[in-house]
Amino acid sequence: AQDRRIWIGKFGDVDAFHFDLYSVSLGKLDRGQEKDFEDVEGLLDAGRIELDRLRRYYEEVLPRCGKESLRQDPDRLRRHFEAFVTRRKRS
Repeated sequence: AQDRRIWIGKFGDVDAFHFDLYSVSLGKLDRGQEKDFEDVEGLLDAGRIELDRLRRYYEEVLPRCGKESLRQDPDRLRRHFEAFVTRRKRS
């Protein structure tokens, strides 16, 4: 994620970055709300992220999901990710 951050600018002595868009997208898909799905679709449509690459990161994260945080639910992430991919195929 450190290598995928996007520099926004310097504000005084502070460098500002967008957090890694793939990590943000996976977090939104995990939450699974309609607005979150729309946000990820917007990133895909704008060419800011790629679905194949998002799937690779999802597959990398899924086995660790639930082991590194009590709030993570791998089944929820799996359901929401697959629902998003299915939705994306229909559009």
